Amino acid sequence: MSRTPYTGADSSAGPETISAAPRSLATSRRALGVVGEEVVALAPLPLDSGSGSAVELLFDRVRASRLDWTPTEADSVAAQEICAALDGLPLAIELAAARARAFGLADIAAHLHQRLDALSSTPRGSVSPHDSLEAAIAWSVDQLPGEDRALLLRLWPFDSGFTWEAAAAVHPPGVDGAVLAKLASLVDRSVLTAEMSSGHVRYRLLETIRRHCRATDPDPAGTAAAHAEWARAFVAGRVPLLDGPRLGGAVHELAAELAKSPGRDRP
Repeated sequence: MSRTPYTGADSSAGPETISAAPRSLATSRRALGVVGEEVVALAPLPLDSGSGSAVELLFDRVRASRLDWTPTEADSVAAQEICAALDGLPLAIELAAARARAFGLADIAAHLHQRLDALSSTPRGSVSPHDSLEAAIAWSVDQLPGEDRALLLRLWPFDSGFTWEAAAAVHPPGVDGAVLAKLASLVDRSVLTAEMSSGHVRYRLLETIRRHCRATDPDPAGTAAAHAEWARAFVAGRVPLLDGPRLGGAVHELAAELAKSPGRDRP
């Protein structure tokens, strides 16, 4: 989301004009890049069960179509699974809630672990121009420059996030190797998130986008092999550190990079 001063058709307006101009609000996948723009990143809804959470939205939308419905403890567990699988994205949660007219939340959660098309189509009157969540994700990915898209489709094995060095290790062959520039472009276009910690950045794909990349990767076996080679090299580089003063740091790095196995995602 961007807040920008509106200056009419005169793109050469000076600072005095801009500071006196009314403010305007725009939402976009990427920053507009105009003078005076303030960018506010909109995060997904929190996954807890408190006020304003993804679970609260899911329950609210289910009640709207089933007025006599009261969530059970099992429904609460399933709701947490649904919201986590959908990254707390409001549109995706709305589509999941629409399915609750025909299925229980536990059924929806079980199907979402396999396929995103378990979600309903976009409801009538929605402001979304896309027929489904899959269509919205596909549109965003298809808008990427070719080399950026090629890199994105190689990142699906990293289900717990990754560093730029890891991305460089699985970089598609035959594509320009400017990995940092491509990662920056993917973050700018809101298909990749960047999380800062202690001065270092860690990248992560939303689960919905990660699943799309796995499903549309033209060479999933090659991607999995490149990831496995990176994992072997990463572990081999930390093994010598496990017997010495850097043990704690090495264990922390191994836990961060190998917390989840991508094996469940391989075809």
